[in-house]
Amino acid sequence: MTGSTSALPDSPDPVGVSSPVTLPSGVGAFYPSIYTCITTVNDKGEVIGQKKVPSNGKVVDVLKEFSDSMEIGIKATPNWCWLHDRLGGRGFKARLSHPLETKTVTYVKVKTDRVDSATLTHLLRSDLLPLSYVPKRPMRLNRELLGYRASLIKLQTGVKNKIHTVLAKDNISHD
Repeated sequence: MTGSTSALPDSPDPVGVSSPVTLPSGVGAFYPSIYTCITTVNDKGEVIGQKKVPSNGKVVDVLKEFSDSMEIGIKATPNWCWLHDRLGGRGFKARLSHPLETKTVTYVKVKTDRVDSATLTHLLRSDLLPLSYVPKRPMRLNRELLGYRASLIKLQTGVKNKIHTVLAKDNISHD
């Protein structure tokens, strides 16, 4: 890509950028995950392009066409894991934003996917993006499994309590 001019496909009024520049990109993966919004800026902070792509892995392909090594800010949503893992596996520097601290830093009245993505990008470019701790994949999977187990035990306890209540209404003892 050295010496070439490129922009995200379908980006309005694209601005050419030459390598070697590490371009920050904001990626908003929103729940339910039917699409992902990408915003890319150049080293001067000018928006090069914004695009919505399906959240089926196409986001990685779009970013790979643009650059091989970007630093990418991801909004922390219930479905951030797959995107973070896939981007990290392809050589990108994926950064997960801390939701509460990011909200504190960037309060806006109009919240759209494009605005969130652009905000993440500018915070990342300015080195002001509050980051969340991202545990390694095996640790995340273990935590997820333990969380599912805890929720099933909670359901089980609730069902047992309801049975006890029904039996107690008719003064039926159980052992």
